[in-house]
Amino acid sequence: MTVIGESAFEGCTGLTAITIPEGVTTIEDWAFQGCIGLTAITFPESVTTIGEGAFYDCAGLTNVKIGNGVTAIGNRAFEWCEKLKTVTMHGSAPTLGEDVFENCAEGLTFHVPWNAAGYDAAPWNGYEVLYDVLAAPEIRSVSNTANGVQITWDAVPGAVQYRVFYETDNGGWSKIADTADTSYTWENAQDGTTYTFTVRCLSADGESYTSDYAIGKTITYKEEPGSGTASDQPSGKDPADQNAGSENPDNGNQSEAVAGSGSPETGDSMSLLLWTALLLIGACAGSLTLVLRRWIQS
Repeated sequence: MTVIGESAFEGCTGLTAITIPEGVTTIEDWAFQGCIGLTAITFPESVTTIGEGAFYDCAGLTNVKIGNGVTAIGNRAFEWCEKLKTVTMHGSAPTLGEDVFENCAEGLTFHVPWNAAGYDAAPWNGYEVLYDVLAAPEIRSVSNTANGVQITWDAVPGAVQYRVFYETDNGGWSKIADTADTSYTWENAQDGTTYTFTVRCLSADGESYTSDYAIGKTITYKEEPGSGTASDQPSGKDPADQNAGSENPDNGNQSEAVAGSGSPETGDSMSLLLWTALLLIGACAGSLTLVLRRWIQS
């Protein structure tokens, strides 16, 4: 589906929430006219055109977020949205028809990207425009470390700090921490549990968000080897190797010294004594033979 047709939901007073799917490009004239139960609406990036009177007399509407794909908003598109006080724009200024935001709430404010173009020209310069919308952070990686899950994202121009979240079981987001850095390690992850993380830009006072959520990234946390205390592996070697090889001075080498020919010093002394004894024995034997020969001759 790429088009929500003309008067498709006109007068559906019981309609309290809608999700416009990604891929829709056009919302035709009077599509949601008189849907007084609607309180908020977000347009995906694919929407380029909002037709005439598309949300005319949606009296309960308080908040609208318009994606950066919108290039044109038709006449009276949000007229008589009496409670509409906040419109967030995620792109440069689209062209406006006549009376687009006529008879909306007093103090209607437009929040636009900090570097957006076109809002300083008519008819936009007749509204209160705040350049305080930042790009959503882009998560670069989530990874397991010895201390927990590390979430890393790209810096967003204009951002002063960020808020990191994980997804809860009911599909909401739970705050982890605020940081001015572009990386955070969450130490409360449980081994074997799967988590999805996201990040948003945050105002300096921490009271309001200045960007949408980053596209979430998911990981199953696994405790990294070596995450225990130093006493677990005191030498830094695999425990299986502690009793192997010749590097251990208390094992193989010592037993070899006992079982073998001994140290070089000990071996040389024993050999010298042995040769001395043999020489003495030989000398004595030679003298004895000479004496016996002379006795026999006499």
